[in-house]
Amino acid sequence: MPDDGLPVRTCLIPGWSGRRLLAVSVALTVGTAAFDAALGPNLVLIGLLIVGPCSALLSGRLVPTAAMGAAAIGLAVVLGLPDGIWGMTEHVVFIAAVCFVTLVATVAAALIQLLGER
Repeated sequence: MPDDGLPVRTCLIPGWSGRRLLAVSVALTVGTAAFDAALGPNLVLIGLLIVGPCSALLSGRLVPTAAMGAAAIGLAVVLGLPDGIWGMTEHVVFIAAVCFVTLVATVAAALIQLLGER
């Protein structure tokens, strides 16, 4: 415990640091986006971008989860171009799904963080 008496915040995965988990979240999100863009319109993987906020949720922290969610949403919007679905209903549905998962993961992270501080 630090001198202020508050417990040291750790990741929800034993033995992992928050920075390590954030790096894995970034790598998974960017890797998924790159793979999707490389495949072009042959296969649409936008929905898999939820891996970012879901993996960041394991940090139990609001800010990293929200940041990964924002990055995933941004990539979901941009990936409509290489996937050939820009502005179509399918694209909007994928973006909405990533937004919904980001919202749920961010609220869950906020609750975990709040309850962990008590």
